[in-house]
Amino acid sequence: MKKSNIVFVTAHPDDESLWIGGILSSFAKMKSVNLHLICITGARDEERSREFKTVMEKIGLKNWALLDHPIPKKGGVLLQNPKEYFVKGLENLSLKETDIDLLITHSPYGDEHRHVQHSQLFIDLYNYSFAKGVPYGFF
Repeated sequence: MKKSNIVFVTAHPDDESLWIGGILSSFAKMKSVNLHLICITGARDEERSREFKTVMEKIGLKNWALLDHPIPKKGGVLLQNPKEYFVKGLENLSLKETDIDLLITHSPYGDEHRHVQHSQLFIDLYNYSFAKGVPYGFF
């Protein structure tokens, strides 16, 4: 039986803990799933990078990419080219779009705070998944 490649994409380190930590932990234990997580920002921030890696270790997730898009210092600022960072994350994980069975990211509402970068990631990845024929969902 072929394992399903499920790819979660978050905007920032800590998003995985706030919204999908339990789901990631459960999926990481499933024998029928190859779970992957791409975080667009955070590699440049020593503390947040360390915390993210600790979370990945605790939930047992081995297939992850923490990318180096700078974390904007103030709210309301859009990410620059998040789709390019997503593609870079796929490359880091040795995945092609044809390998993805399900792509999941932030909701179109951006969470309860209407975070613009979360909404932006939803829109950019929705357009990507639609163009590539990749099944898509949000948390």
